[in-house]
Amino acid sequence: MKNSILLIMLSIGLSSFGQSIYGSISGGMQNIIPIQEISAPMVNTIYNMTQVNYSTTQPKKSFRHLYSADVSFGHMIHKNIGYELSISYLRPTTYYNELIVYNNQTGEPWEGTTFVEDRHSGHLFRLNPKVVLNTDFNKISMYMKMGFLAMMGKLQYHQYTTSDASRFNDAQTSMIYEYEGNVSFGFNGCIGASKKLSNNMALFIELTAAHQNFSPTFGQRTHHIQGGTDQMAYGTTPYYHEIIFGDVYETSLNSPESNDNPQKFYSRNYSLSGYGITLGITYTFWEKKEEDIKK
Repeated sequence: MKNSILLIMLSIGLSSFGQSIYGSISGGMQNIIPIQEISAPMVNTIYNMTQVNYSTTQPKKSFRHLYSADVSFGHMIHKNIGYELSISYLRPTTYYNELIVYNNQTGEPWEGTTFVEDRHSGHLFRLNPKVVLNTDFNKISMYMKMGFLAMMGKLQYHQYTTSDASRFNDAQTSMIYEYEGNVSFGFNGCIGASKKLSNNMALFIELTAAHQNFSPTFGQRTHHIQGGTDQMAYGTTPYYHEIIFGDVYETSLNSPESNDNPQKFYSRNYSLSGYGITLGITYTFWEKKEEDIKK
């Protein structure tokens, strides 16, 4: 009840000095710009039970595209100036590498091709407060938005290995780690155009640009199947289930003391920066009438 009264009072307050209040839904696609590799000391990786087979140096990890679904609420305090808050669900496209093992004598892939495939995917959520600068031309409006980004969520690392069963005991291995990180901050901007479809609805298109990276701080193994057998019950110490990303690399196969701690890998960044396009529909909940504006 109190929240309803507060919402009503806030709406009345905003409408008393505002030009319009609106909401919108939209979707978009962003082409991601890769980040440059960050140098880190080379280390000869000792593969342990977790079999995480990627480089311990800081790799170039970039998704190809980023898809978004957005819900926004805005308030124009003047016909040319306003502010907006967007809440977005982000889904980067799967990023993967494939390593094929070749026969050294023939130069051809081994019979029953042996390969390791690394896949990355993600589920992310983002808040985006921004300033809106608008100019009206009859039924078409041109505008610019600038704001800050705050994002959190999880990335998923899936390693899938296939081998020739006649030479290897474990023909197929599937392992999944979930990566988590702190809140990631960035900034974005767009140039857009909006055309009225009716008194309350408008269609808009935006050209967007954003700068933001995701840096995992913690990883946890959530799935591990080897040769058709579930391996999650084996290796119950944190060392076999968890990863900490930072400035230190450390592995240990036989030390009980080290096995009580998560593995330590060098930090890595995943680029979510780039440019793209967004399409959506705006619905105006309230707009000050022309005669009220002239008073």
